[in-house]
Amino acid sequence: MNALECPVSSNEASSHVGLYRRALDDWWRVSEFEREFMYRIEHGGANGRVNIDTVVDLDNLRAKLQKWHCEGFVRDDEAHTSTPPHRDDFMMRLRRAVAAQAGQAAPAVQASSVTIADTSIAKGAGGPFVPAINPAYLFTARANDIVENQRVMLIGHTGAGKTSLIEQIAARAEHGVLRSNMNG
Repeated sequence: MNALECPVSSNEASSHVGLYRRALDDWWRVSEFEREFMYRIEHGGANGRVNIDTVVDLDNLRAKLQKWHCEGFVRDDEAHTSTPPHRDDFMMRLRRAVAAQAGQAAPAVQASSVTIADTSIAKGAGGPFVPAINPAYLFTARANDIVENQRVMLIGHTGAGKTSLIEQIAARAEHGVLRSNMNG
């Protein structure tokens, strides 16, 4: 199976329903919604609380299932089977990227934090997933609100700068970024 193929059968709607776990304290639950081809997805942790509860259509669910499988989530009834082949491919590419970085010269000792938009944040470990710094990028006054928070939802029209803001914060703080478009 190719990493870009959907990891579940598109013919059986009920095959999507279930509990997907990566660890005992990290799970996604999929259940059928009252409308046909609509699904409720919930995310929770060890405390048992649901921190994400939303409804998606079948196409979006397939995209989410693909993402979850790439992140190592397996359905409870699949937990005792071998690792899905597309996960092996993803992990192999990730190991290659880390190995390529290890072959580079050792970075100079740097400060443990960086100031972005008047807010000091901890520096990351760097690596192949750190975006390039755009020296012409200007942070607006509202960027402090985003930099200070750990969880944010950015909403706006195409081209408004949602992705570039996150990428430039990550670039300056040397945090890696994996981008996943969640649309139809």
